[in-house]
Amino acid sequence: MTRRISFILISLAILLGIALPAQAKTLSPKVFQSPGYLCLAAGGAGSCFVGSGSSQASLGAAGANTFHAILTSSTYEGNPVYAFEDNSGNCIRGGNGNVVKMATCDYADDPEQKWIKITNSDGSFKLENYGHTGNYMGTDGILSGQLIWYEGEHNGYYVSWELESPTG
Repeated sequence: MTRRISFILISLAILLGIALPAQAKTLSPKVFQSPGYLCLAAGGAGSCFVGSGSSQASLGAAGANTFHAILTSSTYEGNPVYAFEDNSGNCIRGGNGNVVKMATCDYADDPEQKWIKITNSDGSFKLENYGHTGNYMGTDGILSGQLIWYEGEHNGYYVSWELESPTG
């Protein structure tokens, strides 16, 4: 509730042309594509993002998490920056030890929950962690149960994702 009130007040200040202190700048998030399952482009059944609470995310069946891709006002080297928010108000974020997990969304102050979307020629995309550039969200395999990390690209590390529609 507090986040919503802050967002409304900051939005009103922007509309009225009131200068905001640098630390109070909002990211003015907006839904880019909604809703969808985040799945590996190279995977098949069982290769979609599954995360809950503070546990490390893994691959599993589509439908465990439905995400809204939130386009923030941030860009990095010309690439859009996104947050992926589920229906419970939690976002995908990088955590300690390079794990990927779910946490409460904080668009203004949490660069680890923001991802630079780099589109591949086939329409899939890589997600580079905004808080730790050079580290991409991926897995060391495409089978269900495989853990999801954010780290530098290397052989056998799958980093191409698609946001798939739940309606097919």
